[in-house]
Amino acid sequence: WKSSKSEREALQETPEELVDSFWATIAEEDEQGLYSGTINKALAECLQLIEKDYPGDEIHSTLEQLIQKVPDAKKLAKYWVCRVRLGQLGPIEKIIAIYEEAILAGAQV
Repeated sequence: WKSSKSEREALQETPEELVDSFWATIAEEDEQGLYSGTINKALAECLQLIEKDYPGDEIHSTLEQLIQKVPDAKKLAKYWVCRVRLGQLGPIEKIIAIYEEAILAGAQV
């Protein structure tokens, strides 16, 4: 049996290095959670503005800015709910096109 270099290096890590690595991973996951929480909050605010009949062009602009900063936001269902709610007064074809975009973007609930 031959082990790869990375396997040997992993086996040679000290307990302190393993603990540091563990905490670094936890910190990264916490940061990602806070980041996604911020994105969800922004999307929830967009939905509230839609409910209050805020101008759709401004909300759409805000959503586009969000996607420019965080492209992965397109994978969140709440983003697509905002898009559909903005397009609900238009033709049904527009809603279907938004639904297709959501599927292609890999949106998940």
